[in-house]
Amino acid sequence: MTDQDSVAEIDFSDLLRPPQTLKRFVHCVTAGIPPAGASRVGTEEGERRMQARYGLPLQVDVQPITKDFAPAGDVYSVMAHNISVNGIGIRDTRKVTAKFLALQITSPSGERLQVLAEVNRCDAVGRIYEIGAEFVSYGSVTH
Repeated sequence: MTDQDSVAEIDFSDLLRPPQTLKRFVHCVTAGIPPAGASRVGTEEGERRMQARYGLPLQVDVQPITKDFAPAGDVYSVMAHNISVNGIGIRDTRKVTAKFLALQITSPSGERLQVLAEVNRCDAVGRIYEIGAEFVSYGSVTH
């Protein structure tokens, strides 16, 4: 997403779990990378993860979105620290208060995925915030 891009390009009308396009994108960018915390996937008390997550840095353009799907701020870039087929972990210097985030995730090969994610948590860790977000819809993949 660039400053000229509009969040309206993402279709918010259908908040379904991630489709095959998103799953293929995640599997492509994580090929050959061992899962991070795989032993924790749905096995520990209180652990809700149902899919393995993969620790790798990915550039992510973020635009906060309100619960009514209106832009709630400007687009800015951060780095993701992990990804799964269900969600993403982002570290940010800003506290996220928006209900949703419109994301454009860029793979190391330059492939870009636009996706809508619901913010599940935003925890302060020193001066950084760790944000956990679950994918709820997707826009498009471009090369």
